[in-house]
Order: sequence, then C-alpha cells, then structure tokens
Amino acid sequence: MHFIIVFCFCSGGRTEEEQSLFLNLLRRLASNQLTHLNLEDDGFKFSILDLLSVCPNLTHFSYHTNTIPYRFLRCYTEPIQLLPYDQTSYNLIYLHVATTIPFIQYQVQSILHKTPNLKYFIGGYKETDTYMDAHEQKSQIIITPQFVSSLCSKLEYYIGDGSYEKEDKLIQNILRQTPTLLPGAMTTNSNNSSDNNDQQKNQLYYLSVCSYKNANSIIRILSNNKDTINYIKLVGSDLEPRNNPSAWTRAFQTISMEHLHTLCCENIDCSMDSIIALLNTCSNTIQDVQLQHSHESHILDVPTLESLQTLPQLRILTVKPVTFVNKYSVVALFKRLPLLENLIFNLKESVPLPDEAALLLKNLRHLTLEDTYVLDEHETRLVGPPLVSPIFFVSLSQSGSKIESVTLKDGKDIGIGNGVGIPFVSLHGLGSLPSLKTLDVRGLERNFNGERNEEKEEQHMLKFLNNLLHGCDNNTNSNKATVASSPTKIENLILYDLSKLTYNMLNILNYFPSLQELTVYMAIDVDWDNIESPVRSDSMCLNVDLYGVLELLRRCKTLKRVSFRWPKSCGERLTSAYLHDKLAEQQENDIQLRKYYVFNGEFSQAGENDIRLENSVVIINTKMFNIKF
Repeated sequence: MHFIIVFCFCSGGRTEEEQSLFLNLLRRLASNQLTHLNLEDDGFKFSILDLLSVCPNLTHFSYHTNTIPYRFLRCYTEPIQLLPYDQTSYNLIYLHVATTIPFIQYQVQSILHKTPNLKYFIGGYKETDTYMDAHEQKSQIIITPQFVSSLCSKLEYYIGDGSYEKEDKLIQNILRQTPTLLPGAMTTNSNNSSDNNDQQKNQLYYLSVCSYKNANSIIRILSNNKDTINYIKLVGSDLEPRNNPSAWTRAFQTISMEHLHTLCCENIDCSMDSIIALLNTCSNTIQDVQLQHSHESHILDVPTLESLQTLPQLRILTVKPVTFVNKYSVVALFKRLPLLENLIFNLKESVPLPDEAALLLKNLRHLTLEDTYVLDEHETRLVGPPLVSPIFFVSLSQSGSKIESVTLKDGKDIGIGNGVGIPFVSLHGLGSLPSLKTLDVRGLERNFNGERNEEKEEQHMLKFLNNLLHGCDNNTNSNKATVASSPTKIENLILYDLSKLTYNMLNILNYFPSLQELTVYMAIDVDWDNIESPVRSDSMCLNVDLYGVLELLRRCKTLKRVSFRWPKSCGERLTSAYLHDKLAEQQENDIQLRKYYVFNGEFSQAGENDIRLENSVVIINTKMFNIKF
C-alpha cells in the first residue's frame, strides 16, 4: 500500500524546535510506506535534504515555494539542515522543484547525485525567470539536462527551469503517466548498477528547455537522443532577438527526428526552410507543431511550402505570428495537413484565409484566429483587416467540417480600448456551422464609414445573432426572433467590445436552445461626461438592458451563467444591486422560477454625471452549479 501526503503553505517551522517536531511527525507518517510527498513551503523553512532523509521510500517528491525576486532574497535565510548528511541513495523516480533560488538549487544538485533511478525531472516554472533582471538570469544556478542525465542514466523526461507555465497541464499529465513502483523494485545494488546504466543510456523522450542558456549544448543533446525523443520544447529569450540563428538553422537542417510527435519553438531564431526540413524527417509521426516568436513573423509562401511533405498525423498547428504572402500559400499549407483538428494563427500583415482553403479543413474542430494589428495611441479606431474571406465559414461548412469552437481576436487591449474591430462581414458566415458550440469574438466592429454609429452597430449585431440562430438566411428579419428550423448548438457565447447590449439582442438569445454561458465585455472607451441616456431609464443601467437580462434568465432553460464586464450605472444603485433585488423579488413571487445568485465586482466612478462602472457582474444558476446558501 502506498500513501500520498500534500502539505500546503506550511505556517510552522520558523524555529529549529518546530522543524524538529515537523520532521518527527513526517518520519512517523513515512514509516507507513510514504511514496508521494508534495510540499508547498512559503518561506524556505525546511531543508529538502532533511525531508528526504525522513522519507526513505519516496518515489515522487514535489517542492514549491513562493516566487521571490532575487533582490529580496536577502530577507530570507537558508534553511538549516538538522539531520546529518546521509550517503544512502534515494528511490526517487519523479522530482519537481519549482524554484530557481540558489540555495535550493544547490540542495537539488546534492539530491541528483544520489538518485540513480530518476526518470522525471522538472525545474522552476517560467515566472521564476521573469522576476529576475538580465544580470540575475545569467548568474542564476541552472540545473541543465546535461548535468541531470550525467548523474541519472534512466532519465526520460527533462523539463528545465523557465520552460513551462505554472499551470501547465503537461506537468499534471506527466505525473499521471509516472508508474507507481514499489521501492524494493527500484533498488539496484552496486554490482549491477553500471551494467544497468549502460543499458539505459540515450533514452530521453521528453525535452523542454530554455535554449538561450546554452544553445550548443542543447543541440548536442538533441543529436545524441534523436532516436528516442518524441517531444521537444525550446524556449528562447524574447529579450535578445536573433539569438544564435545560424546554430538552430544548421541543427534543424541536419538532425533527423523520426519519432518526434510534438515540436514547440518559442523565440527560436531559425529559417522557415530549416523547420520544414526537420518536419520532413518526422512527417509520419508529428502530431503537434507550435511556433511562436515575439519579434519575427513566420513568413510562408508557395516556394517555401513546396518542400514540405504531407504530414498525415498532424492534429494541432499553432503559428504566432504568421504572414501568408498570398492565398495560394494558405492553400498550399492546408493541402499538406489532411487531418488537422486544431488551428491557431496570429495573422500579421497577412492575406485573410481564403474560402478555397476552408474546403481543405474538413476535419477541423477548433479554430483560433488573432490579428496583431494594434493602433497607435492617437490613431482613430477603425475596422481591422479581415481575418477570413466573407464566405470562409460557409465554405468550411460545405467541406463537411464538424467544427465545435471558433475564437476570433482583434489584438485589442480590452482595458484601454486600443485596437481594431473585427468586421461584421467576417462574422455572418458563422451561422452556417451546424456543430458550433463555443464562439468567442474578441473585438466587435463599432466604426462605420469612418465614424462610430451605435444604431448601425445594433443592426449588424441583430443580423449576426439571427444568423447564428437560423443559419445564413438572407430572408431572416434582422429585428425579430423566431424559432429556428435547425436550432443552433451554441452553448458558450463570448462577445468583446459591445457598445450596448439591447433588449432586441437579448430577445434573440432567448431562442438559443442550448445556451449555457453568456459573457459580454462592454466597451469602456467612451466620453464619460457626454454619456447618453440609459438603455431603460428606470433600471439606470447605461449599456445593458436589464429587463432583457431578466427575461433571458426566465426564459432560457439551459442557462447556467451570465457575466457582464464593465456595465455602467447612473446614480446610487449599481447594476448588480438592481439585478439582485429584482431576482429576489421574482423568486419570492414564483417558487418555480430557477434560482440565481448575483456576484458583484469592484466599481469605480468617473465623469461628472455620477457614472459608476463595475468591473464584473456574474449571475449563476445555483441549481446547475450545485451552490447552496
């Protein structure tokens, strides 16, 4: 039998006496074959070496601390090691130390000298690097893959410091993949350890590393493990553009990775030709490609793409940013990706995706398109360049695609209103997608013929929502909702940068038969002192029709959650307070009415008209979320 213990944010251990008490308790718990220990220590109170000494049967150990800027480290003292150093080897197969603090790293180095069976090593997450300036990053102690593999011959997974996000799902996936091994089965004696080590050489399968630490040594590791590696994530520095491009270009052109299924390159400076050369070596196995760069766009043209072989197993493609020279280059790419399911593009000075390309995406399930075009500070907000051709989504439907989610982003900073809107002409075809369940439109068009016009914005919104409800029917009355002959399957609808959410808009949403979550970000880049009259004068909400909201809550049977960001109210009564009181009144009069709870956010005042702005108002269906009060 195996036991797992998780200690979160230990508050004791500030004195040697408290540390001794904790270690004695842990020793007694560990006597029952404790194999997994996860410690979240917020003040470096315990020596890792002491923890391992009292838990001799551990196979999995995770240690997390608060992220602390290097300049504040002097406020913390290195934990005192209370127990004598033990020469006995550890049984660890999984070690995750989420910090790059030097005195912790030195302890980790000592541990690695005594973990011959280690298979999984995970260092500090990416945010630990962001808390350091350039000098601190260069002087920090890094536990390199070369160091770990030289001591741990069974190493299969290496995730280096700063190469992953704190909430990275891959970490949880790896932990679930690790086998639960009996400590006895892990033990090797000195007589046969050297033979076993020789047999285990060159078995690295998973490599995630910050390449700017030492690019040439990373390239050697790739070359030495090219026959086994199936996952590569390389993270370069966004502070140093054009970081050793010739080295990576040469490496990708010369190293063959026949078993590679995932390639992630973040701020890696190399030619597109060299990436294609690498992909051609694993054309029958590659399933996921992610290319991201902070400074350079990935330029794709037909001559470059002609050298790319068909990738029959590729399911996921992410390129940020990407510049297609013309529509033929888009078609050339998609012809080589017959089973593509998840597509994420950040388009920069690129042609929109043409309808000819949509016909090649019959297996597409998830689509995310972003636009990098952002306005200068004093530039007038205009409509942005189209992300897709006007009939792209109609063609996608004709291809037989069962697409489930679409996300369209205009590059707009929602907090300050800087950016460009997605033209409605690109949105109306979304109604032709019969399997669409999630739609996220981040940045709606609000300028028409060079000026802002809320009346035209509402007309376009009504047509857009009706198209979602009924499909692309030019005969549909844009101002009146009727029951759709082929009901939309949309469950989650997210809209950004809407001037006003009117009663007519909300009335159409009443007929969405599967709608579960509605999230609307109201536009806030307005003239506070010349604010218009409320949508409904007695509700005193200036940009959301609250009568329409109450009607939606009453009539939409599937609704679980409604969320508004930045609703504006006039006078003493906030939007959240009005909804709370009205819902309570309705529920008191009708016991059959579904129960909702209103969560209010913070609010601020602006302008001379006593305008109040709430950062969020969330309405939850308590029954569907099993909330009890």
